[in-house]
Amino acid sequence: QAKPGTQNGASTALPARADENGADSGKKGAAGRGSTDQPDSDPENMQEELADTLRGAVIEFAEDEYGQLPDRASYDSLEITVPRLDARRIKSDCGESLQMELSKDAERAPRTNTVRVRCTLPGKSWRLPVQIRITKLKKAVVASADIERDEVLGEGNLSERLTDVTRIKGGAFDSIAAISGSRAKRRFSAGDPVPAGSYCAVCRNDEVTLEAGNAGLTISTAGTALEDGSVGS
Repeated sequence: QAKPGTQNGASTALPARADENGADSGKKGAAGRGSTDQPDSDPENMQEELADTLRGAVIEFAEDEYGQLPDRASYDSLEITVPRLDARRIKSDCGESLQMELSKDAERAPRTNTVRVRCTLPGKSWRLPVQIRITKLKKAVVASADIERDEVLGEGNLSERLTDVTRIKGGAFDSIAAISGSRAKRRFSAGDPVPAGSYCAVCRNDEVTLEAGNAGLTISTAGTALEDGSVGS
């Protein structure tokens, strides 16, 4: 079912479109009667303003539709990308007659979709399909610079960023402190998320000290790690 172009169900009022003489429809002919008003706006600029306003309304509509899905708690932020609209196809300001609907159910189209924009204004109706891209972002630790294998991880080569969830594989930490001091088990390029299992606090074949004891006695001996380990393992 088509919906009006705002989250609350109210209409999206687009700016008034200029008439053939470049004036707003409500002020037609004023300049010709010796008005001291400023010169009328350029019709092309008015159309671009309509397009920009409509683009913002489409983003708001899509954020509302996708923000209601059951997976909302699994990510931190939602980014809707809309290309620049062809202003020539927006024939009039629709006011309350502007409606929007998704061409596919949001759950079935998690990455890309089309918003069908429709103006039902009598005598000035128009339709416009708008392509959208949906990106779900989650805070994650990523490489802030290229990292080589066995390089120690920390503030100098890591950062915390909102990252596309499709790039976070195998789980990822959202705090540098959780893995600071560990060593990389593989190479990372700048911007790569650092997933669990891709680093080690103690790495296989590292020389380690083994300790055992109680309140009155402690025994320690040198040893070699037989496998990788993380803090707490």
